[in-house]
Amino acid sequence: MSGYAEKFRCFLARNELVDAGFQRRSIVCNLGGSEARGDVLRAVPVAVPRSLFLEILRLIGGLRPAPAPIMTGCGDLDPTMAGDGRTMSGARGSCPSRAENCCAGSSMRHRSGDCVPQQAQNLDRDCSAILTFRKLEGYSSGKSRLNKGDINMRAVQLTAFGNPVDGLEYVDIPEPDAPGPNQVLIGVEFSPINPNDLMVAQGIYAFRPPLPTVIGNEGVGRVLAVGPGVESVKVGDRVLAPLSSFTWRERMVISAGGLSTLPPDADPQQLAMLAINPPTAALLLSEYVDLKPGEWVVQNAANSGVGRWVIAFAKTRGLKTVNIVRRPELVAELEANGGDVVVVDSPDVSERIKAAVGQAELRLALDGVSGPATGVLAATLSPRGTLVSFAAMSLGPMSISPLDVIFKPVTMRGFFLGHPEFAAKLAPAVVQAAEMIASGRLHIPVAGTYPLSSIKEAIAHAQRGGKILLDVAGSST
Repeated sequence: MSGYAEKFRCFLARNELVDAGFQRRSIVCNLGGSEARGDVLRAVPVAVPRSLFLEILRLIGGLRPAPAPIMTGCGDLDPTMAGDGRTMSGARGSCPSRAENCCAGSSMRHRSGDCVPQQAQNLDRDCSAILTFRKLEGYSSGKSRLNKGDINMRAVQLTAFGNPVDGLEYVDIPEPDAPGPNQVLIGVEFSPINPNDLMVAQGIYAFRPPLPTVIGNEGVGRVLAVGPGVESVKVGDRVLAPLSSFTWRERMVISAGGLSTLPPDADPQQLAMLAINPPTAALLLSEYVDLKPGEWVVQNAANSGVGRWVIAFAKTRGLKTVNIVRRPELVAELEANGGDVVVVDSPDVSERIKAAVGQAELRLALDGVSGPATGVLAATLSPRGTLVSFAAMSLGPMSISPLDVIFKPVTMRGFFLGHPEFAAKLAPAVVQAAEMIASGRLHIPVAGTYPLSSIKEAIAHAQRGGKILLDVAGSST
């Protein structure tokens, strides 16, 4: 495609604004600094692939945006759609009645109700779209102002603490303002439903936001616009949303500080799960016990996202893992993913683990379950071992023998990714994890994806088990 990927990037808003302040169902193009001047956004020629051009036609067909984009130069489209093969004519491509607004400031000239190019272009299977937009009234100083009755962007909002199925609602909320200095606008693609999201909804997490509020602790998206001074990323780059930035919404303005580009060819569903589980696993292995290559670590919740990343990071560091699961069918799968010992939970699991590792010490245990499972890990640890609690999937109180605490003695620690001492250590783990995802070394199973509109069904599925993703970008289709 001649120059499309390298020179221009266009973004289609299927039902919404992309560039805040312009007419809904428009095609928004960013050429790295185009700005609205006066009443009309400068018209610019943009090379787009044939498939994208067909999508543009579908989007504007039967609609009357004011004014409509004018499409030209479609050399290989069906003649019934493309008129003479160069200039669109008829209802879909013609100028609105005030044709001078369509052609103003562009390289186009008005002729018989159409805007046509002054010079024909040969784009070799690409199309040329000459795009002109009038600003919505009330849009000024980079702020988004929507007319009464306009549909805003979609989101999931927490309206009451308690059962997440009851408290979470699919809503329309205002578009974000245009990005300011050192800020970017991103379109969220996917966002996981994590246990900590459910805890936020229940009102039992480390923070309790004022209601109503969008929630969502991680996600991935594309940069749609950049504010002044942003150099680390550009329009079109895929980036992670900052931790706990409330990602269950279609678009959001975030700080550009700390943003970096993710591998362009990696699966965005997998990238959406990078911000929490990989750094958690990496830090659990490094921050509490100074493990040497060849040493063992034991964990429950081995089939969880954190558990699978513990196995992966342990392999890169020469560590060995003992992994406790609840279902026999997971044993072969986790062994294939690199787990050295995988055992099904049972009353005698502690003794079976000790037999499997022989005389080796178990100095670190990772607890993501709580309840009686904590006591199993404490009984399995070697004397003066350390047990780190990082999650509580059972939501039950820890049950541990006081004799293990008194006579071994076991050290109990707690881990929370949001503690400030870990802030500077998150990015390296995310970068390493992104490389592992891009290379195919690790793939986290996804049990289901749901649009924002099906949030209640998505939550119910997450509560039954399995990793669930919200398809945020697909929520307007």
